Amino acid sequence: MYLSEAEKELRSAVQDRDQLISDLRRGLEDRESAPMNGSTPALMQLMDSFVVGTKVRIEKAKHRIQICEKKVEKARKFYFEKHREKKVIEKLRDLEFQKYKKEKRRDEAKKIDEVYTVRSARRKAS
Repeated sequence: MYLSEAEKELRSAVQDRDQLISDLRRGLEDRESAPMNGSTPALMQLMDSFVVGTKVRIEKAKHRIQICEKKVEKARKFYFEKHREKKVIEKLRDLEFQKYKKEKRRDEAKKIDEVYTVRSARRKAS
């Protein structure tokens, strides 16, 4: 899983949990004010069930967040490991290129020396 996907899934899980917490607060407020509004026992029981059910869903959402956090951590470790490997490969490539340039300059210097040696030999022969 890519890091961005894992982070997106984590944000979604946190938003879901926050929404559930908001729903729970509203449900608790409604339940507290229900006796003053003349609510029936059946409605009170329904409100209690809503609150209990929302608390269960919040716990499930917290568990989902923990799973998502582990996925994000795993994706980050993978990303940083690949980033480190890429840096090593780039460094090796750069070292090889520097070695190649040095050998190329040495070969060119040898060829130039050979040309001067041949010219010098021709001048002496003439």
